[in-house]
Amino acid sequence: MAETTFPVRLRNTRTEAGMSIRTLAAAAMLGPSAIVNYERDASSPSIEICYRLAVALRVSPAWLAYGSGPRLVPDLSRGH
Repeated sequence: MAETTFPVRLRNTRTEAGMSIRTLAAAAMLGPSAIVNYERDASSPSIEICYRLAVALRVSPAWLAYGSGPRLVPDLSRGH
């Protein structure tokens, strides 16, 4: 079960990352108005856009979209 709604997860994650709406929009290749609409729950992103937002915020796409699974993506660059 999701701990919060998508708009709340998006806004909280963005602010915790210290990103402005404009910064997140640029990182996800979106317009700032799209971020505002997602955070206000005025519209919902497609799966592709949700993925781009998650990558920009460095969180799991499944967690951002649905609130399921771990929030953070494992650091695969370190190898084993």
